[in-house]
Amino acid sequence: MKNLILITTFFFAICPGFGQDSAGQNTYKVTLSYQELLDRMAACTDSVFRLDGAVVAYDPVKDARFTKARDSLYMAELDTIYVQGQVLLKNIEFGPIAVENQQPFFAKVKFQKAVTISDAKGQDGLYFIKCKFDSETRISLDPEVDDGRIVFVESAFNSYVNFRLAKGAIYAFSCVFDPVNRKDLKNNIFFTDHEESGVFLPRNKFAQRDSLGKTIISGRLYTLRLWKNTFETDLAFSEMSIDDITMIGNDFQGLVDMTNVEFGSYKSELYYDQLGGNIGVYSNEDNAAKTWRPKSYEAFHDSIAAERFFNVYRRVTEHFRSRGNIRDYNRMYSEMKDFETMQLHYYYNKESSLSALFSWKMNQFLGIISDYGTRPTQSIIYSLYIVLIFALFYMLFPNSWDSEGRKRLIDRYTFFLKYLRKDAGIDEVFLENKQRNLMQYEEFKNLIRDSGQKVPKFFIATGLPIYKWAISGTTLSARILKRFDIIKGRWEDLPPSKRIWKSILITGAFIMTVIYDLFIKALNALMLSVNAFTTLGFGEIPIKGIPRYLAIIQGFVGWFMLTIFSVALISQLLN
Repeated sequence: MKNLILITTFFFAICPGFGQDSAGQNTYKVTLSYQELLDRMAACTDSVFRLDGAVVAYDPVKDARFTKARDSLYMAELDTIYVQGQVLLKNIEFGPIAVENQQPFFAKVKFQKAVTISDAKGQDGLYFIKCKFDSETRISLDPEVDDGRIVFVESAFNSYVNFRLAKGAIYAFSCVFDPVNRKDLKNNIFFTDHEESGVFLPRNKFAQRDSLGKTIISGRLYTLRLWKNTFETDLAFSEMSIDDITMIGNDFQGLVDMTNVEFGSYKSELYYDQLGGNIGVYSNEDNAAKTWRPKSYEAFHDSIAAERFFNVYRRVTEHFRSRGNIRDYNRMYSEMKDFETMQLHYYYNKESSLSALFSWKMNQFLGIISDYGTRPTQSIIYSLYIVLIFALFYMLFPNSWDSEGRKRLIDRYTFFLKYLRKDAGIDEVFLENKQRNLMQYEEFKNLIRDSGQKVPKFFIATGLPIYKWAISGTTLSARILKRFDIIKGRWEDLPPSKRIWKSILITGAFIMTVIYDLFIKALNALMLSVNAFTTLGFGEIPIKGIPRYLAIIQGFVGWFMLTIFSVALISQLLN
């Protein structure tokens, strides 16, 4: 009996707000203005302020604080109200405000202990502006409330939160969620339970204070808006169907768990710069409930998580393509294929078969040369590198396309040595070297002249122009050389000053001819490499020794890479 009296005395000492009969039914309801409710919470000196089944009605005289809170000048003049005890509000009916386009705001209130508002009623919902919550915050609206709202503006939460409603929307504008005082709650939770509900989170910061804390959006909803938030925590909205998702300008420092999310609506706005490098799923094997994203091939031993992971990537890439965002589609597809390559590495490490090795390395090769078919031009760039590398190698070896190249350098030396030792112009030495060819042309000219009336006039009329055309190149070269031969005479007979100048001029000319010869040799090697790479065919491969076999290998590589280019180009055209 004594214990019963003590318990009863303690119960009524905790800031009572209502009475109940033995059956648990309300015997009466307390009606308070918004200001009176706030004053009671602030004045309560006990550890808990408890109110159940009360009505909070707008009083135009007392509740000015709750209607002018939007005005920035008025807000600056407001004093902060401190609520020291834990707040437990249940079944509170918040009445509307008889002011057009106004809702009741709890403004500049600092709750120093845990706040629990459960099954709240009222069509206007609950609004908090510039409030601070030092401990855990739990707020839920009555399931019967139609189109309810839970709204926070420029508020701060120093522990985890749990916001729940059936049909309506949860808003948090420019708030800070920094769980420095973690207690029972382990995550930030935003829960709605109606296909027409929404969660709107613009310009918030979700700080990370422990490795397991997440920001979780769950239940059923139609709209999810994430705009310019900073998520240090992982963000999870898995196992949901959302018609309209918008994610713009967010800084995701953690992962985004999108396991089995259905977002088939064309209205959703998702971008690679938001999701690239951030997609994750949950794993049944991870008892710590961390978001799963493989960092090495060993992680793919969790085959169920891997299947979920690739399923998310498939849905996201298909969404990009359905909206015509081919650039983000290519980037996300390439990222997915990188993980596929990692998974093939795991399979090879597990099976150690030749087939698994080829599958792994082939995927790796395709990623390097064409970004898995998303960048056809990249395969062309690598093809050019291969052509140039083989061309450099071919330059070191003789081939039938460059048959004169082996003795061309010796011929250059012979020509300049003769010129320096003879008392003749450089044009004369040049014509002397060409004498054998010129004699053949001279014999042709004499043959035409001797033929006279013995052959038709057509051959005489066309033969002489052909003769002049045949020797024109040689005679033109001789004239040019004669014009530039400004210091004539044998080199040893020249005065020292002229000898120096002639040495400089002849050396420069010699170097220019060598550069020209090297250019021709490089051009021949390049054409040989292009011919081998494109597999146009030689009849007979015009090179011998090791380069002959390299040309065959190059032909195979060229065929393979050109095939990849064709497939990648067709894939992009179809997309």
